[in-house]
Amino acid sequence: MASVEVEFHPPTAAQVGRHLRRYGLQAPSRFALWLPLLAMGGAIGLIWTDSAEGAFGAWVLLGAWMGYHFWRARRQRELERLVSGVQELSMLRRDEQALRQAWLLVPKVRRRMDLHARLLTVMGHVLEELSCYEPAMVVYDALLARLPREHPASVHLGLARIMALLATDRLSDADEALRRFRGVVESGQGNLLGALYRLAELYQMVRTNHFADAVGRAAVLVEDLRPLGLEAGYGYALMALAYYRQGVRVGGVEATPGGEESHTPSQPPPPRGGGEEETGTLPGVGEQDSAICDRPLNKRTYPGGIPGELPGGAGEWWGRATLLVGAEQLVGRFGELGELAWAMRAFARRAPGDDKQRELGAA
Repeated sequence: MASVEVEFHPPTAAQVGRHLRRYGLQAPSRFALWLPLLAMGGAIGLIWTDSAEGAFGAWVLLGAWMGYHFWRARRQRELERLVSGVQELSMLRRDEQALRQAWLLVPKVRRRMDLHARLLTVMGHVLEELSCYEPAMVVYDALLARLPREHPASVHLGLARIMALLATDRLSDADEALRRFRGVVESGQGNLLGALYRLAELYQMVRTNHFADAVGRAAVLVEDLRPLGLEAGYGYALMALAYYRQGVRVGGVEATPGGEESHTPSQPPPPRGGGEEETGTLPGVGEQDSAICDRPLNKRTYPGGIPGELPGGAGEWWGRATLLVGAEQLVGRFGELGELAWAMRAFARRAPGDDKQRELGAA
């Protein structure tokens, strides 16, 4: 029998909201809380009957109580194992599988506040990785409603929500939220919250076209984002984009056409007849990024022609970024980086015999 492949579709914000309302956090069962006292009282009552049947019944009752608690502890350990497995899938960037399992586990952990919060945190992160920003914000809002405003976990989730706001062009809301967190994070320079705040600031500068301000942070960016580990690659890629767009502006060459030939920067324009096309690979891209590399590059993406020189700093920061995160993942997380990815590919393959261009592409 032929296998049937089901296409994956992430949930919408409305579906996430309904799922979280239906399987929201619940208080522990009162029966489970009173069961130890009831079992102990019943056993003592049977013992006071001073009969063999009463003593036997007391031992049976105590054995049943111990068996129930053994089963319950085993079930709780199994739930913890399953939630940890979802977190591992997220860390391995198997986002679709992690989201499916987290979705199915939410009803089972609704009586465990800690596991429920861990699972929703993973769901929000995975939805953001899949560029489902509106559903991710629904998850973040559900978590933020439980936490004090200045709690470290609340700040962490708030900064993740700001990234989603910026990605959906809600720039005024994002700016207000950044200013609200500034006082809380400033004292955390050098820790994870401080690094997340710097990343959100950098993304805001890129989204609002303040490229000079972003480039001005280049000297301290590596140190600021060090606590993020591999995730710092996203910040390096945004810095490369800031260098590139600033250089394109100064050089007077637009990176994307206007009018009828305009298209989203995260996707290449469709091939057109009669146009000369180039194919090649992005610098720092491996086989896992073939989805980007295998598509043709049309020179009409750049109406004034591909710029003669790569803007200073763009190649260096892009090389740092692709050492930590694959180009496919960079473009998938931040669509704006598609423009830079295609430009880097153009520079790498524009003149195969030009040693200077090859050096720039290898960077």
